[in-house]
Amino acid sequence: MIAKRMQKSWDEISHWHGYDYVLVNDDLDTTFERLKTIVSAERLRQAQQPGLVPFIRKLQAEFEESEE
Repeated sequence: MIAKRMQKSWDEISHWHGYDYVLVNDDLDTTFERLKTIVSAERLRQAQQPGLVPFIRKLQAEFEESEE
């Protein structure tokens, strides 16, 4: 079982350039903070915010009204 996991990890490492994020777990606290940063960034992607478009359109309409 361990040998199988080690082989899988080698396969993952050999394709490191294909990943959007690469975490090197050389310090648990630092790695955990970096992971939290990645999760936060991913949650801010447009696709993760379904109500964003109507919200922005409302802001634009309010801005345009105030310009008149």
